[in-house]
Amino acid sequence: MGSDDRPTILVVEDEFLISVLVADALGAAGFRIVGPVSSLADALAAARSEAFDAALLDIQLAGGEDVYPVAEVLAERGIPFAFVSSHPKDQIDYRFIVRPVLSKPFSTADLQALAASLTR
Repeated sequence: MGSDDRPTILVVEDEFLISVLVADALGAAGFRIVGPVSSLADALAAARSEAFDAALLDIQLAGGEDVYPVAEVLAERGIPFAFVSSHPKDQIDYRFIVRPVLSKPFSTADLQALAASLTR
């Protein structure tokens, strides 16, 4: 966990309003936030070097870039993550099909519960 004992979550989301909603909801639930980051390059940099306990990833980022390279880094680092996406679950890359998925639109309570489950 982070230095102040609150769990820290990396948020990767390219839609500004959704990223604000996610950050606000997680902050209200007592989480510290890394990001939100909106590009694949920034997400990869954070995934490789930042300290955090879990991550929430939008699957498709601006420009049609998939977040799967970030998921690969997180898996290699042993960091729990979930997808928060409008992407159909049956179209998720087979390597990550067992990862939790929160479908958009989602409730604040479901988002907070997912984050809590990743950081237990």
